[in-house]
Amino acid sequence: MKSSISSSSVSALALISLVGCGGDDGGGPDAGPTGVPIQLRTHVNGAQADLVWVAAQAGDGAVVQLAGSGGSYDFAASDRFALYWVCESRPGLHELHALYATVTELTSHVVRCTSGAPARRTLSGALDSNGADFANIKILFSELEDGIAGAETSYSIEGDVRDGTYDVVGHTTYASPDPADWADRIIIKRGVAFTSANTVVDMDFAAEGQPLPLHVEPHPLASDPITFDFITSGGTHMQMRVDETVAGTLSWTYVPASLMTGTDIMVATQFNTATQLQRRRYFKAPATDLTLTPPPALEAPTVTAVDGASSTRLRFDFTPPPGDVALYVFSNEAASGTITAEVTPGWLGAATRYEVPDLSATSGWMDVYGINLGTSTAWYMRAHYSDIPLDVLVQGDVVPSASWDGRFWNTSLQAGNYP
Repeated sequence: MKSSISSSSVSALALISLVGCGGDDGGGPDAGPTGVPIQLRTHVNGAQADLVWVAAQAGDGAVVQLAGSGGSYDFAASDRFALYWVCESRPGLHELHALYATVTELTSHVVRCTSGAPARRTLSGALDSNGADFANIKILFSELEDGIAGAETSYSIEGDVRDGTYDVVGHTTYASPDPADWADRIIIKRGVAFTSANTVVDMDFAAEGQPLPLHVEPHPLASDPITFDFITSGGTHMQMRVDETVAGTLSWTYVPASLMTGTDIMVATQFNTATQLQRRRYFKAPATDLTLTPPPALEAPTVTAVDGASSTRLRFDFTPPPGDVALYVFSNEAASGTITAEVTPGWLGAATRYEVPDLSATSGWMDVYGINLGTSTAWYMRAHYSDIPLDVLVQGDVVPSASWDGRFWNTSLQAGNYP
């Protein structure tokens, strides 16, 4: 799997826009041209499976539908290529994705889709907070999460969760603002199956809770607010305690490496709402250099609609920001669906335009895969700066790896609405 960023540019004719040169001849799925093999593997709800629609494009050639076999799609290209796929998140609600790269940057990609409405579930159990003022219990990002008063002897959390196996994390905190009074503890229950209406997980912080160390150091970061999160191998994010009230110092609790397994990692994040600049650094221990250098600002693109389109197709004309951009992401979201495109600098070369391609002539395409004409859409453009390998960056929501220790992932954002 290759992941180096190509510095080569392509011809000016090929850089006019990101638009494909029309669809195929309507004759059905095509294996594509010869060249460097490109592998696409697709998953639905955690299991490898075919998607409702997948297509590919070699260079500026026609977009051709690909036939899958149990979630395996194979294609070939000699230089630049594009992959297109549709995730049906719920019946009638589709997400169109595109990936543009060169064969020197990527030769394989893994897609993870979720499908079907999640079930309403409850997570409950006995609670012993060990004298703490609060206990926060959650899975994933916020699918099931609640803060419970420490005096309670039981808890019950309700939320929408798909069938699956998740890490349940509990974290106690104390009301005192003085870090010297913190005695936070954590419980990590890994691989808990959620397949029934109610899942019982007892949280006994007195017997099972592990103490969280407190780290205090001269403030190494910029003035923007900072958060520290623990991310488990199963994808549960638990925010740690942080205090920036003492001038010149930063205090925060962290999960020690001795409690981490698999791909567990910590991440420090800063986001400036005024400049829309986000900076992140991943680490296994506080000894990691946490200096967070903000990425260059991204100028607002000029966003217009493509004339004569059968669905809402947006065009982004932009000024490339300075620095070594690792990946561009363009997206627009509406009630009728979403469109997200990841574009590598190697594919773009000197181009300064992204345009949602016209896929209407490609075999198997349905208008419901796009965004309805006349629909108001929210658009986003992001420039990613990172030393994380490109093949991982294009995964988007992939669970961070322990190998990311010391790595950074910064983002510049511009957003708006059209029309």
